[in-house]
Amino acid sequence: MHVAVLGAGALGTLFGASLWRGGGAEVTLLARGAHREAMAARGVGLIGGDGAREVLQGPGLRIAAGPGEVDRPIDYLIVAVKGRDFAGAMETASALPPVGCALTLQNGIRFERGLADVLGAGRVIGAMTMEGAEMPEPGTVRHMLPAVTYLGERVGEATGRVRRLAEAMEAGGLPARVIEDVAAAVWTKFVQSCAASGVCGVTRLGYAPATATAAGADLYVRLVLEGLAVMRAEGLRPGPYLGDAASPQAVGAAAGPAEAADLVRRTAARLIDAGYVGGTSLLRDLEAGRPTEAEYLMGDMVRTAAGHRVPVPTMAAVHLAIAAADQSR
Repeated sequence: MHVAVLGAGALGTLFGASLWRGGGAEVTLLARGAHREAMAARGVGLIGGDGAREVLQGPGLRIAAGPGEVDRPIDYLIVAVKGRDFAGAMETASALPPVGCALTLQNGIRFERGLADVLGAGRVIGAMTMEGAEMPEPGTVRHMLPAVTYLGERVGEATGRVRRLAEAMEAGGLPARVIEDVAAAVWTKFVQSCAASGVCGVTRLGYAPATATAAGADLYVRLVLEGLAVMRAEGLRPGPYLGDAASPQAVGAAAGPAEAADLVRRTAARLIDAGYVGGTSLLRDLEAGRPTEAEYLMGDMVRTAAGHRVPVPTMAAVHLAIAAADQSR
């Protein structure tokens, strides 16, 4: 099995290195800049959730700068670039050796369709993960948020190619589950990502301290409920896929907004007691002065809602607030 990771930043490197470590795959990490140079020179540094450090290097783990350095067919292409880099990544993908199937680990709902446009719908499988990683220094990634990755065919029952990838992830220490309704999993994450990133973006606080307040919990609930209304218009229902925050399924099942907000605050209190802050990647981008993924999260939610004529006033306001910060740069 040959796996290529296109956009081997923090999350992509975590997945690629873990798949190689499991022994079931040869892996090519397509990376750039100082991160690529450090991995090529010293191996891939990996810091586990327990703080244990290891360096991964050896036969079958290759570091590449571009498609010209990938010299063999690819069984699984994993796309893990930021939304703003997707167009360029698809140019790279079209220049790669033959790809058997591909999946995206990106936040949002547009990228799976974009991948299908380039490689063909039959080559794309569905995936959703809440795994979290950060890069404390070039060449090293820290596994921040262990979680389950959900895999499935976009249409129909799971196939052997989906099960083989799930088994390889499990062997590498990344929990994976094969499901049939992977679109519902992707949308459940989309709703939660819009809500959590929206709250963090406008408050400049981590998820837990923001939603521990009455105002923050109310804002999160409003965003989730609006996102669920759009999800229902898409013909989908949230599932029990997410557990690190008050999940869309739990918020939607509450007796009303007040009960949902109480659930959110109690969840935040437990997270704070466990030492978890929950800063989203959008918040980290804002703090670092980088462009955010607001257009691919709240922006896409607002546009999808407009197509269904579903009102999402809170989502629209949060999108504009964060877009203003992006545009000011």
